[in-house]
Amino acid sequence: MQFGKVQGIALMVLGIILIGIQAMLAVPRTPAGAAGEAAPKTAETKTSIVPGIVGAISLIGGIAIFATARRTDEPPPKDAVK
Repeated sequence: MQFGKVQGIALMVLGIILIGIQAMLAVPRTPAGAAGEAAPKTAETKTSIVPGIVGAISLIGGIAIFATARRTDEPPPKDAVK
């Protein structure tokens, strides 16, 4: 396997992990004992959207690198035999 494809796969995995982290941060949690009753309102916490944005960019970049990486034993398109 060549270096460009490995980089592409690594970026895709990183993007998926970061998007998963963003999804876990965005979903509100309910307290363990309060399944049916309303939980008291607590202080609002601000969640950052940075993991989601960086994850989406790295996922798209990884797909682009993986798709455009050529094999090392493949000749350039201008020198290819037709």
